[in-house]
Amino acid sequence: MALTLSVAADTHYVSMPGGYGTNDTAGGYTNWEGAATQIQWAVTAAVDGDTVLVTNGTYYLTNQIVLTNSITLQSVNGPGFTFINGNYPAYSNRCLFWSNKTATVSGFTMSNGYIVAGYAGGGNAYAGGVYMYGGTLTNCHICNNYGQYGGGIQMMDYPVGQRTSYILNCIINSNRGEYFGGASYAQNTGGGTAGYIKNCVISYNTATTAGYPGGVNQSAEHIYNSEISYNTGPIGGIKAGWYGAIYECKIIGNSGTTCGGVSITIGYLSNLRNCLIRNNRATTGAGGVALTGNAYGGPQYMRNLTIVSNSTDSSDNAGGIYFYNTTGKTTNALYNSIVYFNSSGGTYSNVYNNGFTNIIVSNCCIGMTNGALGPATQINNVIYTDPLLIDLPAANCRLSSSSPCINAGYYESWMTTTLDLDDRIRLRYGIVDLGAYEFIRSGTLYGFH
Repeated sequence: MALTLSVAADTHYVSMPGGYGTNDTAGGYTNWEGAATQIQWAVTAAVDGDTVLVTNGTYYLTNQIVLTNSITLQSVNGPGFTFINGNYPAYSNRCLFWSNKTATVSGFTMSNGYIVAGYAGGGNAYAGGVYMYGGTLTNCHICNNYGQYGGGIQMMDYPVGQRTSYILNCIINSNRGEYFGGASYAQNTGGGTAGYIKNCVISYNTATTAGYPGGVNQSAEHIYNSEISYNTGPIGGIKAGWYGAIYECKIIGNSGTTCGGVSITIGYLSNLRNCLIRNNRATTGAGGVALTGNAYGGPQYMRNLTIVSNSTDSSDNAGGIYFYNTTGKTTNALYNSIVYFNSSGGTYSNVYNNGFTNIIVSNCCIGMTNGALGPATQINNVIYTDPLLIDLPAANCRLSSSSPCINAGYYESWMTTTLDLDDRIRLRYGIVDLGAYEFIRSGTLYGFH
């Protein structure tokens, strides 16, 4: 029988200058007494399977941190105590670049990274905060970074289909860039899912280039249980498409010129589902959602959305949802959704179809449309009366007990295993409700396990 020898993983330590560390290079920084005083030194010493542990303090950079091995880089006490500072204007560099698809980075605030075109540190001028080729970024705060092309986080999938990035439990705010402010995935036209954003807050980010978003430039990644809020750009919240999906998200308070909330501009967004899209604003385009047909058009499915209190200044657009162009190849479907209380500078406040014939609108509650859904292929079971939400001015968009949206939905198989926007059972009483929230009857008993 052959014997397999395993080598125990090491932990390498980092502390602030003047703290524990004596920079024991020969010993590999493997105890606090010999800790490195620069993060890069310990990262370079670590091999696959090792951990680099960083104690409290602000670590000012002279170059970006470069991570190439399958290691875990984490702080001792989390992002409220451990800061990686790009050190702009003293230096122009991003905070972190990593190329290993199985590495994990956890527990840092990364700020003040700054890069422009011609930067020689890897990954050109995308993301002053983090540039990652796969791996997991968790429990981090990415803020106040600038990249000429993009601000906070750039995720890459190259070679295509071989690298998946995970951004989990992070706050991404107040970053700036031309093509995106908060986060972006490099465009993947080969299908599949190349990234995941889960349980994150992406807010107050800014983009400047026409057609691009302040919040998230989505391409082939899935966004779950996250808040995308108060971002600004030509598109305020999310530019969506290319096999992506958006589940159980709050998309609120974003502002843009061509779209405030979500702009579905490139084909094959597989799902926009169980989301609240509220209080987004546009000047010339759609306030809440814009869906544009294109030569690459695939099926666009929008399910169980609550689209309320969005607005546009435009007289020929919609405050709620705008279907535009006729070149989409396959189904564009809006199911089980509430589109109400939106406003525009013209006739079509809630919804306007400007030329799509391949639309299915089924089991929805929509404010007065003035014929704006035509020439849709199918319009079934649409309620035009007030959805009777609990308290819209206070942003409580759940259904009141007298709402006509209760038990008014269309059943689909995904409902049996998913949750609503409150993380409650989606199919509670046998028939699904309209919108992002299921109604809970007074006196409902809950079982705990």
